[in-house]
Formats: sequence, structure tokens, C-alpha cells
Amino acid sequence: MQEKSIVVAGEFGLEAGLALGRGSYGVVLAHPHPLYGGDMRNPVITAMMHVFQEYSWSTLRFNFRGVGASCGTYNEGHGEVDDLLAAAARLRQDGIERVLLAGYSFGAWVICQAVVADRLGNEGLLFVAPPAAMMEFGETSLPGLELVIVGER
Repeated sequence: MQEKSIVVAGEFGLEAGLALGRGSYGVVLAHPHPLYGGDMRNPVITAMMHVFQEYSWSTLRFNFRGVGASCGTYNEGHGEVDDLLAAAARLRQDGIERVLLAGYSFGAWVICQAVVADRLGNEGLLFVAPPAAMMEFGETSLPGLELVIVGER
């Protein structure tokens, strides 16, 4: 499956990579904290992308505002929720009916913030190494949560 470079429209133009699979399943991949070097080319995000592509899912990985070629500046998670939602909307424009939001570390926290703000629809949720000891996740129900992966090391 070939990934092509695109710009996700939203409040800011976001650098992204899109690979369209067969069928109506797709995943948006949200990367680790931008202030600590996180970007869409992170090895964990890239590995997740390849796994989903092996199953013919469409994948969209993107850089949050202020990262790589994405416009804007870091917004303490508030604006990054808008970035995430813009990426999910872009995936739906290509006919993807079932969207999974997959976040690694800070990306998982941003997804949780979208849930807390009641800004998600029926997206599935996948968290990899959510930074629960470093960031406040709040107390909320996560009805779309399908999988949490936490490593020992």
C-alpha cells in the first residue's frame, strides 16, 4: 500500500501521510508529545501504520500543529484535539466509514481529551502507552475504547 503526502485542512494545514486500503476501515495515528520530539515518523507510529496496512486498513498519520511541516504552534492539547478531529474528518472524506483513533503516549491523551470534551462520535479508540503518570486523563467513560497497550519497559 502506497502512502502519499497530503495536507489536512483544519485551523492549520497539517502535514500528513495517507494510504488508502480496501474496504471501509481506517485508522488515524496520533504521535507522542511534540515538545519532546514526537512526530508522525515515530517508530511506534510507523510500526502501527504498517500493521494496519497489512490488514488493508486505510491509514492517516499526521503531525500536530507546529511539528514538521504542520503550521501553527503547540497549544497544550486544546488545539491538538482540533488537529485530531480534522485528521479523522479527512479520512472520512475518502469514504472511510469505520474510523479508529490510535494514539501513542501524548496522542492517546489527546484522544482522551476529545472524549472528555464530548467531541467524538462513534470512533473506536486504541491507546498505546498512555502517559497516565504524567498527564491528567480525568474521570470519564470511554465507550469506544477497544484496546490499551502498556509495556513493562
